[in-house]
Amino acid sequence: MTPEHLAALATILTILKNIGVLPLSVVSLLFFGPWITLIAVLYSQGRRADKTLTTFQESVGTMQATMAQQDTRINEQIVGQNDRLNKMLTEQNVRVNDIILDFRDRTGELITGQEKRFEAVVRMYENNVEMVRDYHKLADDLTGVITLTTRTLEALVQKVDNNMFCPAVREKGGR
Repeated sequence: MTPEHLAALATILTILKNIGVLPLSVVSLLFFGPWITLIAVLYSQGRRADKTLTTFQESVGTMQATMAQQDTRINEQIVGQNDRLNKMLTEQNVRVNDIILDFRDRTGELITGQEKRFEAVVRMYENNVEMVRDYHKLADDLTGVITLTTRTLEALVQKVDNNMFCPAVREKGGR
């Protein structure tokens, strides 16, 4: 320390000696009092928080035990309901399988009947095609007969018209 610092410190000590301890105690109390009060309040609140935390932890433990019991009971109920549901589903599956088998049998019978009817229709159409072919042959033959008949009749008409041995034709003078 420098001599100026020592002089300042000596001056401060002289002032304190003249004032006395009481004003210094009051100033210290004013300065440190709120801090001490704050520390006391924080300590008290910490103890209260510890008690509250302990009570909360006990409550949570009790709730967890209660919830575990409820979970066990609910799980047992769910298992029972699942068993009943599985039984119902098994019975329903058996009924559905029986219905499907019956439907398959009936559908097979219907398909067999339909195949027979379809084969009959196919035979009918094949017979119709054969009949149309035969009809075309007959029509072609008839066309030839009609053509031949027409030519023959034309020749006959021409001979009749040109027959001068017939008196009626002679009177008309032929065609």
